[in-house]
Amino acid sequence: MANAIQKKYHCLTTECSSTKQTNLVILVSTLDFVNNKHNQYTQKYLYHCFTLNQKRFNKKIISQETFRKYLYILEKLKITDNYCKRKGKQKGSEIRYTLLHNKKECNKLINNHFMEEKEKSFSKSFKAYWKKKQNKSENKNILTKNTYGKHHCNSNKNNNIKNIEKRENLSLIKTSKKSFKKNKRNTNNKTRHVKYANKCEFKSNNILNLISKLNTNEENKINHLKNYKRIELECNNIHINELEAIVFPIIKNNYKNPYYLYKFNKYGCFARIVEYFNGDKGKFEIKNGIIYEKSIQITKDFDKKRRDLLQKTIENVKQELIKKHYKQEDLDTEFAKLFDKYKTKPHFILEHNKYQDLPRFISYVKNKCHKVETSKETEANNRSALFSIILDRATLKYPSIEVKKIRLKVRNYMRTIENIEWELIKDNTYLYNFMNGLGKEEDMHNNNKISIRTENNIS
Repeated sequence: MANAIQKKYHCLTTECSSTKQTNLVILVSTLDFVNNKHNQYTQKYLYHCFTLNQKRFNKKIISQETFRKYLYILEKLKITDNYCKRKGKQKGSEIRYTLLHNKKECNKLINNHFMEEKEKSFSKSFKAYWKKKQNKSENKNILTKNTYGKHHCNSNKNNNIKNIEKRENLSLIKTSKKSFKKNKRNTNNKTRHVKYANKCEFKSNNILNLISKLNTNEENKINHLKNYKRIELECNNIHINELEAIVFPIIKNNYKNPYYLYKFNKYGCFARIVEYFNGDKGKFEIKNGIIYEKSIQITKDFDKKRRDLLQKTIENVKQELIKKHYKQEDLDTEFAKLFDKYKTKPHFILEHNKYQDLPRFISYVKNKCHKVETSKETEANNRSALFSIILDRATLKYPSIEVKKIRLKVRNYMRTIENIEWELIKDNTYLYNFMNGLGKEEDMHNNNKISIRTENNIS
């Protein structure tokens, strides 16, 4: 019965107590598989197989350094024999990890090792606990026999009921004092901006109501008040209603960022407000209670002469491209875009020796726009195409006739046609007409030869 009840430690990863133990069991199975499959392998390939096994058991993938440590542990436990031989610089090394036992025996050795470690740790912790307990009992024996603890002794001052009540009252007083101090600090913090506003003596009466409604810290509120006071001091001849209409919405929009109205902020609004009230109001415009500088774009008023010159140069270039048989509709649209682009800066096109904008544009137009063929060009192309088609077909059909004779006949046939149409070339009407005429001539020539032979035979 004892042997039946005793637990057998086998290689199942589910029954392993620690992750290290499971990983070592998985490593043994991978080594067994790789050694049976390959005679020679690398550590990288072995690590790859090991990670695949870990994924199969739904375990966390370990790093390559810990993998090497596991290989060293197996050698230390005398489960594997690690063979490693260096080949040389940048040539790698020969590696093989052979199992010294069967897979089941290796797993048993691993599980027994971890069980021994667990028992050792348990025995250490138990010994430490037992020592502490013995020390406590020794200390108690040192004390006299008729002694009691504080909570048992009635003659002790600390256990007297009156003293206990006094201590409780003192603790309540201390806690109440602390809470009172905290409440006092909070009240002081809440009324800080009100005290500051009363000291500053603002010209506007609505600033305190506005800042008390803001959902921010006391520091931000005080900084807003400081900024507003500086604006009032530096602005001369101001109407308070006008100033409130400009500054109040800025404070509302930037209630968490008082630095926006800070005097020494270059990118803030302080300088613009001061310039608006002290200087020319025409430079600025107000939108939704915010001051903006007017975007004064210095538009260069070019003379009509320069624009006319630009238009003339564009038209001259366009006419040159039209002569080269580019489509006029495409050119008109592209050159209109060019004029709209360079009408404020015509020197880039007029001074085309200095700048390369115009030649770049010409090359762009040549690539984009299509050429239109003239009637003469189309007729010449049609004639050359028809000539090559008829000559090829005739030479294939009548190889007995010389090419020079066929070429002359084709040219004579082409002279008879005034206007060659592309549709008739597609239909092969010209080709059939020529081939019919050439076939008749060939038949006549053959009949004449036969008649001459018969006459010679008769004679």
